[in-house]
Amino acid sequence: MVVFSCENCGDSLRKKMVRNHIEYNCKSMVTCMDCQKTFSLDTFDSHRMCVSEKNKYGPNFDVNQIDHSKGDKKQADWTNMVHEACNVAIVKTSKDKYVYQKLLQSTNIPKKIKKFMAFVSNSLKIRDTNTVENAWKFIDDYIKNKKLKEICLKSEVIEPPKKMAKKEKFNGSIKIVKDLYTPSKSLIHLRKAMKNIRKNKTDFNGSISVALPASILSNVQNPILQTALVYQISKVLAVYSIDEIIIFNENPNDSKSTEACKKMMRILDYLECPAYLRRQKFDMHQDLKFAGLLHPTNMTHHCQSTDECKYREGIIVDKINDTRCLVNVGLDSMAHVDGAFELNERITVSMKKNKIDSFIKNPYRYNMEENFYRGYYIRYADKLSNVFNECSFSKNGYDLIIGTSDKGDNVEKVDFPKFRHCLVVFGGVKGLENAVLLDSDMPDNVRDFFEFYVNTCPNQGTKTIRTEEAIWISMCLLRNKFNV
Repeated sequence: MVVFSCENCGDSLRKKMVRNHIEYNCKSMVTCMDCQKTFSLDTFDSHRMCVSEKNKYGPNFDVNQIDHSKGDKKQADWTNMVHEACNVAIVKTSKDKYVYQKLLQSTNIPKKIKKFMAFVSNSLKIRDTNTVENAWKFIDDYIKNKKLKEICLKSEVIEPPKKMAKKEKFNGSIKIVKDLYTPSKSLIHLRKAMKNIRKNKTDFNGSISVALPASILSNVQNPILQTALVYQISKVLAVYSIDEIIIFNENPNDSKSTEACKKMMRILDYLECPAYLRRQKFDMHQDLKFAGLLHPTNMTHHCQSTDECKYREGIIVDKINDTRCLVNVGLDSMAHVDGAFELNERITVSMKKNKIDSFIKNPYRYNMEENFYRGYYIRYADKLSNVFNECSFSKNGYDLIIGTSDKGDNVEKVDFPKFRHCLVVFGGVKGLENAVLLDSDMPDNVRDFFEFYVNTCPNQGTKTIRTEEAIWISMCLLRNKFNV
């Protein structure tokens, strides 16, 4: 701490007291009590640090030999980077704009968050903690990313890696790349899994897809309950590790039906996305207005920054060059991966002790490892027949198709065969039969199309079962009977 002494009255003054004392009391010069240098009203503010007690009371103390250039340079570099971040910051509110303007006018900005918060509160008189914390988070991320870019560029120019990245391709959909600067031992398990898949001559360990219409939202009174309904569906399908959700449009000629499909898909996509990626992936939208009221879905790939996860979901936030990118994986700082990606592209990253070991460019996010669920993929079908024509996991389509209805056969009496890609179809408010009648490409008799047409709740005690309730009941029974 720098302390001054007034040359007129001799009072000891801390730095923040000097200006008022000179302007309103003595109107004289002040002297630093450590180095004995004299300052005026215009120059005292530049005296930010002084001699330490060790040097002051040491045997060879000399005021004229005090050198603060090293500390001044570090502080100046930090201030320049803060000002640079403030200039490119995205201002959403007037409070944000005021904070960044005040920081641009300041020079003695602390480097630690606690001191930064105290500086902004006491010196800049800004006491909105949420706004200040958001500003600090943006500035800190910007500076870390800038430093990481500089390190990566220097490593490329001065000391290029001797071994190039090894790439393995499989069916054009999965790419595993060895990172140039990290060990690769944890890739052994992934490579063994890939060899087993090749031996079986299949492209997947087994998938379960669920198709349902967005017309179920038409029977809900208000947007809050509609959002809660979609959450309920997302939760149950995540609990039973469903790989794909297909939203089909029962009546494509109706604009309201199409809008309901878009809304349902947007909320499902939001709930599947890890919380640390949502701000970058989703813009403000009316459909997501009440999504913040929902409980977390807590899927296994929703990792906290303190969790040691084997896999993390990430989004490409910046390109260092043509072959290296920065990726946000929910840690304190951005990570880097080798590969050509597009901005805002989502990838799955294999981690080892919270460091990137490899990445899996996986557009369908299906499970590469047993007992690790990495979310569902969402697909839109403009009519019911297109649900079956376009399979996300195989060119040959689904090898097991199940329809659910209260007019179907008792599920307890049915034995399902082994399958690679299973599809379970649910009806809307008027049932699956009505959806089949509305599609001219579907057969007249619904049983002629589905391999199995089952009733998962025979002898029910209510007149009707809502679709979201039927999904809970059906997935509980079907999962136990499936033999993947």
